[in-house]
Formats: sequence, structure tokens, C-alpha cells
Amino acid sequence: MIRVLRLIILITAYSGSVYGEDVRMATMSPVGSPSRFVYDKLLETVTTQSNGNYTIEPFFSGELGPEEAYFNAMRRGRIQLSAVSGQAIGTAVPEYSLLRAPFLFESFEELAFVYDKFLVRRLEELFLEKGMIHLQWAANGWENVYAQKPVMRPSDISGYRIRVPLDPNSVLFFSAAGADVIQIPFTDIIQSLQTGLIDGGESTTLMYVQGGISTEAPHLTRTRHGFSLAVFTANRRWFEGLSPSTQEIFRNSYMKASQAYPILRAQTEHLLSQASREGVMVYDLSPQQRQGWRQETLGALDKIIGQAGAGAADFYDLIKAGKKEYATLKN
Repeated sequence: MIRVLRLIILITAYSGSVYGEDVRMATMSPVGSPSRFVYDKLLETVTTQSNGNYTIEPFFSGELGPEEAYFNAMRRGRIQLSAVSGQAIGTAVPEYSLLRAPFLFESFEELAFVYDKFLVRRLEELFLEKGMIHLQWAANGWENVYAQKPVMRPSDISGYRIRVPLDPNSVLFFSAAGADVIQIPFTDIIQSLQTGLIDGGESTTLMYVQGGISTEAPHLTRTRHGFSLAVFTANRRWFEGLSPSTQEIFRNSYMKASQAYPILRAQTEHLLSQASREGVMVYDLSPQQRQGWRQETLGALDKIIGQAGAGAADFYDLIKAGKKEYATLKN
């Protein structure tokens, strides 16, 4: 209730007003998150390069309410900046959901190449159409499967109660694997594991450890079936009201994903190593097991493309072209 009131106060204060030097930014990232270094650099760079003319006031840990609330507030111009998950972006730009399709990318390097070389210009256009500016993207890490028992193949979760976020991709993927899919908020995961409502779920390694899930579901299988992305966005009307030089400051103050992700990955591995010493069991799939997951859930991809709107097929063609060029250069 306090968060909602705070958001209402911000909306009231800024409705119909001219934006000042204080720039408000909202994110679900916790204050103590390993990704905090990205925000520290952002805040410092904007203030320094604008000679103190602009200062970002950050709201961490969903202080302004759930992601949907502050994402909509940013799109309406009530706040200026936001860091939004790929799932939330997909509600406004359906094509974005294709980037979380199962087993689409083999490595972060492949994803980064395709995103930066083939997709970013098209995404910038799609964001503009929805009243947003695509400033930079971020990599949260691979999506894996956690459970209260070892899970190595799709048959291990046949009829198993798997929690997924409010995202159609995850529903289609785990349904294809034969799981009993249950959609509940992230905040309800631990209690649901304790009561038996769910037996496992999908999560990045970072959120699995930092969110406390590992204490109730000590088995983590690194299926790496999807990649979790986030996007740093700005309200278009506000952003286009800035001078070109100030726009460049905001564009260039975010760390590139290729710079930030290796740091985040190292920190995540450190946290997982600590959790392993406390009883968490970590499993890596063999190439044959990974191929088994891919084959079993192959039908989910066509359904994801079909749900992503009229422009999804063309967007997927861009992804395939990028993957083809990456494979050529790598070989």
C-alpha cells in the first residue's frame, strides 16, 4: 500500500509539469544486488558529464510498486527512466518475447552479436512506436530449472508442479516438457515450495540463490534453456525534449551488456559456489541431454512466434540471419 501511495504522489507531482533536473528511475533490482555496479556507474556518469545539471534519483527493489506499475508510469511520462525485464517489454513490444524462446542461443556471445548487429535498430523503431526510447540492454543470465529432486530430462518433470513467471514463453516451454505449469508471483515462491503448491520452477542462477529459493529447492539443473534480458528505457516525450548532447550523455552512461555481463557472471558463480558448500546440488547437462530437452520442446517455438504478432516472423528472420553470420565468423 505504501508503494502504491508513493507512486500516486509521484504521478500527481509530475502530471502536466515540465521535467526538472531530477530524473527518476525505477527498477526491481535489489539495493544489494550484484548488478548494483551498473547503476552506480550510471548515476555517477550522468551527474559528472552533465556538470551536475542532471541527477538520477533511483528507486530500487520495486519501491514504486510492481514492475507493471512503474513500466506504465514511465510510458505515460510520470517517471523518466526504468529498467524493465524482457517479459514486461514483451507486453508492449511482442517481438521482444522471441529473444526468450527456448534454446535459441548457444552462448551469451552469440546473443550479444545478434542483438547488437542485427536487432537493435529494429528494436529502437519498435520502442519509438510505443512511446519509449531503447537506451541499452542488459543480460541477467541463463534460465535454469530448480527443484526438490534432481531433474536431468523432460520426463523428470512429467506432472511435476513447476512455477513459471507471468510469461507465455515459459508456459509453452514447460507444458511441452510435460510439466504441470503454475503461474504465481516471484514473492510467493518460497511459501509455495514449503506448502507443496509447487515442486520447482524456472529462474536465473542469481535470483535462485539471492532470492532464497535454494533453501527450499536445493537441486539446480543448468538447462540454460533461455536467456533473461532487461532493457533500460526512457519516456520518449521527455527524452526528445533534451538537447542532443544531453541525449548522448544518457545513451552512453549505461554499461554495455558485453562489459557488464562478464562481471555479473563471475559474481553469480561465486554466490553459487557458496550455496553449493551449504548443500545446493548443481547439475550440468551433457550435450545429449541438452539435445533431448531441445527435441522434446521443439513445438514451443512455433507457438511463441505465433503469439508474438504480425511482425514476429520478420523479426525471427533477423535473428536467424544474425545467428548464421555469427556461426560463419566463429568458424
